[in-house]
Amino acid sequence: MSEAQDHNPVMILAHETKASAYSRLTRLRSEIMWEASALAALAALSWLWFDSMRARERAVAAGSRACERDGLQFLDETVECVSLRPARDENGRLVLRRTYRFEFSDNGDNRRGGNVSLLGGKVESLTMEPYLLR
Repeated sequence: MSEAQDHNPVMILAHETKASAYSRLTRLRSEIMWEASALAALAALSWLWFDSMRARERAVAAGSRACERDGLQFLDETVECVSLRPARDENGRLVLRRTYRFEFSDNGDNRRGGNVSLLGGKVESLTMEPYLLR
């Protein structure tokens, strides 16, 4: 700015207005980015919860079917998630590997453990503690 413009109130006001407009724009952009990030995080958490509920239902069904097939009691009609980690499926896609623990009984007086591993949405393996055959 020239000497005459330094003391001109209109020019000073115009300069401050540009600076304050830039400041407001920067602040608005950061608010929008924060809101977009918060919405994306909320969407990701919602997806994880929904996907986990579906995987849990599959694990309960797999444990229940295995117990029914072998003439065992599937105890408490529930499973417990003991592991959740990323893994690659047979197509090389990144999916979640979940391991669930459940309990069963072979004679009604004891509790034995079993595990169901899901890779993505498919049962990968089902293992059970040894039990007595009738």
